[in-house]
Amino acid sequence: MEQLFGDNLIIIYFIVGLGIICYSNFNTQQRIMLMYTITYVCCFLNILDSKVALVMMSFLLFIYLEYLTEDYYKLKIIRKIPYKIVDSMFLMIFQYYYVFFICAVLLQTDYVRMLIGWKYYGEICKAASFLMAFFCIHETSIQRFETLTITDMMKVINENPVYQFPYNEIEADKYTILTEIEDKSYFDRKNSYNFFSLEFVKYRILRFRTYIKC
Repeated sequence: MEQLFGDNLIIIYFIVGLGIICYSNFNTQQRIMLMYTITYVCCFLNILDSKVALVMMSFLLFIYLEYLTEDYYKLKIIRKIPYKIVDSMFLMIFQYYYVFFICAVLLQTDYVRMLIGWKYYGEICKAASFLMAFFCIHETSIQRFETLTITDMMKVINENPVYQFPYNEIEADKYTILTEIEDKSYFDRKNSYNFFSLEFVKYRILRFRTYIKC
C-alpha cells in the first residue's frame, strides 16, 4: 500500500472523498459537511495545497451532485455538461455556501497572510478563516435553504396535471361571464401577445372606433 501511494496525498484525498460521497448512510448535507471539514483541515495543517484541494473537492462535489445523485429526473433531463455545471454551481453557492468555504480556505493561506503583512493581522485572518469555515459547515448541516429535486417537482406535477381542469365543478354562469369579458380579439391576432405591443395598440384603437360608431 505504501509503495502504491508513496507521498501522493492527492490520491489518498480523492479516495477518501469518494468514500464519503458514496457512503449510503450519510445524507447529502452530511456528505458535503464532511467534505468541507476534511478539506479545511488538510489545508489548515498544510497537508494539501489549498488550490489543489479546492479543485479536487469541486470536482468530487460536481460528480456527486450531477452524476451520483438520487434525483432520477435530474439525471434524465439535465444531460448536457454546461447545464450540469450551472446546476452544480447554483447548488454549491446558494445551498451549500461554497463561496464562504473558498474564502475560509484562502484566508488561512501563507500567501494571504504575507500579503497583509503584520503578523497579528495574519493571526486575525486565521481566526476569521476558522469562524467562516465553522459557519459554512454549520449552515450546510442545518440547511436553511433547500431546493426541491426535479423528481419531487415531477411528482407534484404528475399528481396535479396542468391539462386536467375540473370543468364540472365550475358553474356555467362563470363561463358566460368570461366569454363576455373576452374582447374577441383572438380571431384577429396574427401574432400572439401577452403584453404591450404595436399590434395590441392598433387593435385597441380599431375597437375603440367601432365602439364610438355604435
